[in-house]
Amino acid sequence: MQTFRGKSVSKGHKLFQSHHVQEVVEIRDSGGGFIHGKVTPQTRVNNRPYDVKVEVNLDRTVRRTECTCKAGLSVRGCKHVAAVCIFINNECTQSKTDQPQCWNQPRESQVEKYKKGCTIAQMFPGQEHLIDCNATYTFNDVQNVPYCTEGSLFGQYIQSEKDIEPLREIARRREKGKKKRI
Repeated sequence: MQTFRGKSVSKGHKLFQSHHVQEVVEIRDSGGGFIHGKVTPQTRVNNRPYDVKVEVNLDRTVRRTECTCKAGLSVRGCKHVAAVCIFINNECTQSKTDQPQCWNQPRESQVEKYKKGCTIAQMFPGQEHLIDCNATYTFNDVQNVPYCTEGSLFGQYIQSEKDIEPLREIARRREKGKKKRI
């Protein structure tokens, strides 16, 4: 049975987490099996991946390992072999269609940098929304207001639906008057 050095396991786990382990295939036979995989080098990611071979018993204990890196022929195993073993023990057998699509998605840094805003209703949940933003009422007929803009009217004088109704009535009468004149 083969054992790994502590550093090989921790470095192999980092390679696994960084998705450097690829093309892993397990071939089983009557005496156990073989696991073949490729591991992208940690620092020279454009170089050819290391070929890793792991021979296992029927109970899946490691018998023998090989890796094409410099440390790959050592008795204690290298970080690339450890990464493939960790991959085999952690990887689930999901197909690509079982996972959400990953193309045309913004990077996490972009999502954090350009966060979307939220609506007033999201900022103040549970509060009544008294003003119908789609309404096209005019407030020019409001009397006894020295300077009246829509913004100042909403902010100063309209507190509830009860306050808006007289304004709507004025607007309705005005519209009826326009129709009669035409």
